[in-house]
Amino acid sequence: MNLEALLRIRANVQGENNIRRLGNSLQGLQGQAKNAAMALSGLRAGVGGLIGLVGGGFIVSKIFGDTATLQSQARSLEVLTGNAKIAGQIVRELQAYGSATPFESTELIETAKRLNAFGVGANEVVSTVKRLGDVAGATGANLGELATAYGQVISKGRLQGEELLQFQERGVALSQELQKMYKLQGQEFTKALEGGRISAEAVEVAIERLTDKGGKYADGAIAQSDTLNGKLSTLKDTVTALSRRWARS
Repeated sequence: MNLEALLRIRANVQGENNIRRLGNSLQGLQGQAKNAAMALSGLRAGVGGLIGLVGGGFIVSKIFGDTATLQSQARSLEVLTGNAKIAGQIVRELQAYGSATPFESTELIETAKRLNAFGVGANEVVSTVKRLGDVAGATGANLGELATAYGQVISKGRLQGEELLQFQERGVALSQELQKMYKLQGQEFTKALEGGRISAEAVEVAIERLTDKGGKYADGAIAQSDTLNGKLSTLKDTVTALSRRWARS
């Protein structure tokens, strides 16, 4: 056999080996792809199970946690107001308000309880919560802290420097509005404040003027409803409402 024939045989053998190696490589790739698909499927199943577990735990927590909180708050309002029907009406109105604002129902009802305990009448507590909600929404102040400062004014029957400072620290322009109402400036206003001449009724009127249509903080809470915090709060209230219905069914 000559050299040319040997070279042809060798080339044929090498070609067959190359084809065989290519086939093995393709089979290996197919196997890897299959394994990857199986792993991905398992990952999806695991994540889905985890999400289901977390979601289920969240719903259960909302059912028992929020339902219990609302029941407790409603009972407290009933004790404070002395009337179960009035307490139920307050809860329903604040739940409706919470669904349209960045505040959660439980927060609003807690604020109503606090204000009522400070002396705000049951027939005024919802409107007061809404006005303070507008102030909080417009200024970014904490609703509970505003309610405490306002409640202290109502309890004392007049505005004092301590409460005015609490409003000022939270960016509320109460002082400016009162100065407009009394037509007092600077030292004159300070003397009136120190002399106890700024009544709780005047503070109430000032808050009304600030939150009425055309006021500095008008619709301050509604304006926050389309922010991320507002949408998250609305979602939480929606889940809470669904949870309560599910718990009753």
